[in-house]
Formats: sequence, C-alpha cells, structure tokens
Amino acid sequence: MFQLKKGAQSFDFDLAGKVQSDGNPAGTWETSSTNQIVLTHEDGSEDRFAVGWAFNASNQLEIRSGGSTLVNLNTEGATPVYANTKDVLVVKPDDQGGFAFPLHGVWGLDGQHNLTFEVDGSGSTLVGFLQDATGQFSYHFFDLDNLANESILQFPGKWEHSVKDGKQELDFIYEKDDGTSGTFDLPGNVNLDPNVNEFVYKFDSDTNTSLLQFAGTLHVASDFTVSYLLSRETSSTQGSATSFKIDAVLNKPTFQGNLELAAKKDDGTPGTALTIGGSFTASLGHSRLAVGFNFTQPLSGNTQTIGFNGNFESPNGTDVAWKFQSNASTMSIDLTGHILLGPARAEGHLNIQTQDGHVKGIQALFGIRF
Repeated sequence: MFQLKKGAQSFDFDLAGKVQSDGNPAGTWETSSTNQIVLTHEDGSEDRFAVGWAFNASNQLEIRSGGSTLVNLNTEGATPVYANTKDVLVVKPDDQGGFAFPLHGVWGLDGQHNLTFEVDGSGSTLVGFLQDATGQFSYHFFDLDNLANESILQFPGKWEHSVKDGKQELDFIYEKDDGTSGTFDLPGNVNLDPNVNEFVYKFDSDTNTSLLQFAGTLHVASDFTVSYLLSRETSSTQGSATSFKIDAVLNKPTFQGNLELAAKKDDGTPGTALTIGGSFTASLGHSRLAVGFNFTQPLSGNTQTIGFNGNFESPNGTDVAWKFQSNASTMSIDLTGHILLGPARAEGHLNIQTQDGHVKGIQALFGIRF
C-alpha cells in the first residue's frame, strides 16, 4: 500500500486497485497514457497524481515521488508479474489477483544485453536474457531477490538481417502501440549451427547467456548465396516472413566433411565463417565428375543437394576451375585448368589417375591440400 495527497486529503492506494481515505472507500485507481495515477472517485470524478516509475537494481518496480520510494511492488507480500502488449508494459501487482495497469515508456537494449526502460525521462535497467527455441524476441528476467519469480516480455515485430563487410548484423523491429516501430540493436553473434543447420543468435554478458534459435528453411545456391527463410512463427508478425541472405565464398580448399563458407567482405575475401553440416558425394563418368553436397535440417526435415561454381588457385601450380550443373537427381562438375594430383596431371580437360581399377583421382581431388 502507498499514500498520495491531494491538498490536505490523504489517499491510501492498495495493490488490488482500491483506494481509501480515512479508512473509508474512496474509489479505484489505474494509470493514464502519460503514466499518471488516476483516482476515480465513487461519484465518477477524478484526481490525477504525477509519480515516478523505475526498476531498481534487483529488477523490482518502484513507485517514487519527490526522490523517495513510495512503494516497492516486490516487498508488499504479493508476487508481481510483468508482461507487455506491444511496447506497453503491463504490470500485475499480484499474480493471484485480477488488477493490472499499463506503463508507457521507451525501450532499448544496452551493450550488456540488458533491457532498458525509460518512463518520463527516468531510465532503469532490467538484467535478463533473450531465450526462445523458435526465434521470438522473448526477454526473461527475474526478481533478483526471489529467483522463483520470473517474467517474460515478448515483443511482436520482425527481424532484420544484414551483412556489412563480411560480418553479420541483426536487429529486431518491434511494433509500438501508437502504430510506429522501434528498433532493438542486438550486439551478439548470429550464425549457422552445423548440428541442426539453423541460424542461432548468442550473446554472453557478464551475468547471463542469451540464446535464440531461428526456425526456418536453409537454401544454398550454386554461386554460394546462402538464404534462410524464417517461419512465420519466428517473424512474430502475422503473415510476415523474414529472409536472411548472405553472399558467401568457399572457405576451405577441400571437398571433405562439412561445407565451410564465409560471408564475403567488400573486397571479395572471406569474412565471418559459415559452416553447413552434411556430406560430399562423388562419382566418375567419361568426362565428368559428378559432385554434390547434401545437408538436412533435422528439426524441419528439409533436405537439399547442392553444387557450386568456382575455382582454386595455389602457389604450387595447381589451378582448378569447376562449373556445377544439375538435373532432377544429380549434380555434375566440369573441370578445366592446370591440375596436379601427385603423378596425375591435366591441362584443359579432365584426367583422373586410376590404379588397379580404382579411381584414385576422386579421392585426391576431394582431399587436395593447397
């Protein structure tokens, strides 16, 4: 309970939305769009009180006036919980009660991944973390004096992904109640997890680890362009789907194991690494080496076989250029250039060394080291 005065009259406000004066019912209270406390008397008249709102260092909401704390909602014998409707914070002082009130403020995300909330020029910080298995912007925080009390704020909106000079960047554009939008700039790293071939966002702060896994469909084109279509559930906005797109380059000189790419820098050199989990396959024809890389996304069941165009150049004189072609079931590669595979040599056409009926050149090509 807390007390406010209007002139000489004192009013006692409880956390169930009721107000008394001198021990008698005086009406009910709520908050206005400008975050004032509005007392509605039993005759329908109103009184408004300007107060301050801020979270303390323990993630506990306080109502303040004149530089002093009127009440700490977490120390009144009830368990408050917090939610949001777009950018409006919804405060429920007692999780067992039916009373709740809104607060309007400005949100942000600081360099330590803490959520900031400014109400009428007074800023405060919520120490917490992002966590969601489908890529929603879900921010979790606890009453740090009672870790059993958790609240989750989930902002509707969409993700914006970009690549700047070979480095991936991620923002979240959230919807505001007034029809405009705001932006959370995320300081962490977003990249592919080769174990599931889905994009994951991660940030380690001094106190917590944020982890988001984005449900979506991965596709790799023959020019190494990586695209990732988020599911509508991940985008958070009804009917909206977001795509990540990365112009990549091959980042290892072998066709073995996982496919290792890198986001292309402005000068064409490799930037942030991208690893896709899967396997290469190969078979030999009369003048063509059939090559493919196959990957699966276990959570969605999406499977793709892909091929690429490109070339290798090395100081020892081995230069290989290839061009992939595909039909409904296979990928093929035409080789040109100056190729050294131990005693095998080819210039301008495919020449693969065999021994005892076995093709050694395929393994040598796929295991070539520059």
